Amino acid sequence: MFLRSENLCISCLTCLRDVLETCQTSFDKTNLFYDLFSTLCCLISVPTSTSLEIAPVCEELKLETVRCLTALCSAASVELVQQFYQAQNVPLLGHSVTVLLGLSRHESLRSLRVSALRCLVLVARANCKITANVTGGIFAAFLPGIVSSLAAIITGDPKQGHSITCSAITAWWKIVALLLSDANLEAAVTSSVVRSSATEHENLMVKRSKDWVESVAEKLKLLMEKIVKVADDANWRVRLAMVELAENLLVSCTK
Repeated sequence: MFLRSENLCISCLTCLRDVLETCQTSFDKTNLFYDLFSTLCCLISVPTSTSLEIAPVCEELKLETVRCLTALCSAASVELVQQFYQAQNVPLLGHSVTVLLGLSRHESLRSLRVSALRCLVLVARANCKITANVTGGIFAAFLPGIVSSLAAIITGDPKQGHSITCSAITAWWKIVALLLSDANLEAAVTSSVVRSSATEHENLMVKRSKDWVESVAEKLKLLMEKIVKVADDANWRVRLAMVELAENLLVSCTK
């Protein structure tokens, strides 16, 4: 019976993903987006008294859920992103980050791990300059957990495959650049000056002040000393990914 439920759920997720991927217009229903986003996160996670764990469901269900979450975030309009990525949704976004990192680190299915890493970048909106300031202010609170988890994947067992290592390297530098690039830091300072008052939920967010940047830079330096060891990996794709990491951080993060 449980297997039938999983198969039915996978079929429903596939249908939803097809609808989202073939939609001709951007998804702009904030309440519906919130409901779908939270449902997908809860579908493959189980909260415990002390932490959040991945649900004991089949890998195919986890993979289809991640793919569906990816399609949902890809379909979101810029206006929806600006409404959704607010302080009151920090707990939900933190939930998604925990789930995606858990899948990336501890699952055995290679395609699932790669999909989770790519979905993490998409949830962070790390490729979108328009919304960088909005999402950066939220993801600054998650940065320590994200970069340490990704570093563990990058320096993990080489048998995991180059696709996972490369995806983790790309996710690492894109999320770091989202928070610490010169342009995004300047925008963060400007927005903090413009904002006249803070809501209760904004206490969950991190202000990217000069002291915060210096503190984070010291911690990232320690992680980089570990990550740089894969620069001489046997696979040329991994070496190329490390070159891209160095290039993007040196060019965009000079402060």
